[in-house]
Amino acid sequence: MLVSAAAFGVTTQLWTPVLWLASLSIGAWLLGARASLGRGAELLLMSSSVIVGSAVACVAEAGEAAPVTGLTGVPARFALSMLVLAVVRTYLTSPIGGSAATTGIALVALTVCGLTHAGPEYAGLVAAFFASAVIALRRDDPMHARWWSWDTRRKAASAATAVAAVIVGVGIAAGGPTLHDRLARIVAGLESARALTSFAEHIHLGRSSDITPSDRLVLRVRGAPVDYLRGTAYRVYEEGEWVAGAEDSRVVTIGSSQEGSLVEIRAAQAAARYFVPMDAREVATPDGRVIATSTGCLLSPSGVSAGLVWFRIGPRDTAPVSPPDETDLQVPAAERVELAHVAGSVIAGEDTVAGRLEAIEHWLRTDFHYSLRHSRPPDRDPTLDFLTASRSGHCEYFASAMALLARSIGIPARVIGGYRVTEYNDLGDYWVVREKNAHAWVEAWIPGAGWRTFDPTPGESIASSTPSRSHALEAVTDLVTSGWLWGWSPRARSKHFAAALGLVTAAGVVRWLAVLWSRRRDARRTASCTGAHAAFEELCRALEALGERRAQSETVEQYARRIAGSPRLREDVRQEAAEILQSHARLRYGREGSAEQVEREVARWLEIARRRPM
Repeated sequence: MLVSAAAFGVTTQLWTPVLWLASLSIGAWLLGARASLGRGAELLLMSSSVIVGSAVACVAEAGEAAPVTGLTGVPARFALSMLVLAVVRTYLTSPIGGSAATTGIALVALTVCGLTHAGPEYAGLVAAFFASAVIALRRDDPMHARWWSWDTRRKAASAATAVAAVIVGVGIAAGGPTLHDRLARIVAGLESARALTSFAEHIHLGRSSDITPSDRLVLRVRGAPVDYLRGTAYRVYEEGEWVAGAEDSRVVTIGSSQEGSLVEIRAAQAAARYFVPMDAREVATPDGRVIATSTGCLLSPSGVSAGLVWFRIGPRDTAPVSPPDETDLQVPAAERVELAHVAGSVIAGEDTVAGRLEAIEHWLRTDFHYSLRHSRPPDRDPTLDFLTASRSGHCEYFASAMALLARSIGIPARVIGGYRVTEYNDLGDYWVVREKNAHAWVEAWIPGAGWRTFDPTPGESIASSTPSRSHALEAVTDLVTSGWLWGWSPRARSKHFAAALGLVTAAGVVRWLAVLWSRRRDARRTASCTGAHAAFEELCRALEALGERRAQSETVEQYARRIAGSPRLREDVRQEAAEILQSHARLRYGREGSAEQVEREVARWLEIARRRPM
């Protein structure tokens, strides 16, 4: 219960109900199961528990700020209601379904918590849940022999099973959310291909009301940290649509070697353009040629995939961005007056171009709300509706709004489409870029300073635009599936060597413990009759020696009845043996009697068997 409650807290950040659940769980552990209810009363109590859990979740969500990417809404309420139900059942002496059903209810809550990305903490909690559940269920079964009475082979097999269970549990926990997201993206892709966040050649505002983030890998970046990888400069805006417009392009001969480069970017799939930042110099590709546009974008020559590019960080020397022209000031006539009015109220008191741009950027970042879901009226320009009515949208709306506001007051501006670089793969020592990292920002012209980057989207609201690290399973999967074509950097090699050394050391320690355990097994093993289950096995072996072997398909009750009528045994002895077998069955399956009683009865019967013939 405590592990499940902790998982709920980690994935929802609603810690107040977690504290109550923990208190109730500890109370059940201290007081024990004392309440005994009829079937009808128990069903009523369970129904009430579910309702109370859902109500508490609603109150907690209203009073505490849930994380942007955490579990909220119906899933969170359902998970908490299941946890409340499981905790309440621990106070009952004989709940419907027993302790196994209680564990199953807690497992349902734990599974629901996995519907959101919670990092490695969730994976660890899943492993801890299964380990604690197995221990609890075994302790609740009085007929299992104590672990110290097992032989070495059984202990080794149990240890191996435990390790395998932990590995599988961690794998499922780490990969479950990713698998869920991929299935969700497949379903969403069947409905609308545009509903997946990714780089696009055109921007269509207002066309899609629901965008699903995609984890599909696009780029791998190795070397010095970079951000804002440019793909296309959108210059022409008309009726909610941005296009690149007419621009000059030419084939440029560049380097074809990575020698001296600080950054390497490799595409995970075939691409038609290279994604590099504004500050990229000494650009090189395996082909040694690129198509450079006047806006500073780099395309691959015909028949060549933009799969690999190297560069150093510094002022552009390859395909520099040309100064602005009249296209960078274009604003639709129908919206110009309203846009200029909004811009005038935002930049009041600012005299410099840089100050006005920073004022617009700050206003959009602080007074507007980021959302992947929206609804736009079809008869109104989507950018104006975003600025004056909804004040909610994704990065394309924020970038469009800033570019048009800047243009309306005479400042050249463009919308830039590309990717942010925010996710780091610790295992491979490189950065990964996914489709969900597709982003739109603004480049505006400042006299004397040239083109400068502005990002009006509130970054703290975008999970894919905040620094993060690849989940352990994703890091390993990407490292393996990529074939590691890059070669290991010194830092990555040191990590892998340390990991290998750790595994070898761990294997040696485990082997040493196994040998030590084997040598001391005789000293650590108690008498053969330790535990009710061990006593039962001893009784069966004694009866087998007398010719009454228990068949594999024979239940304990059937075996007792056969022993009671056995002609091979004296009547008083066989009757007593049958009664002991029945006592074992009642304890094993009905929780009646005690293990100590069964042990005493078997010991007395064996003593009689040694003194007198059966």
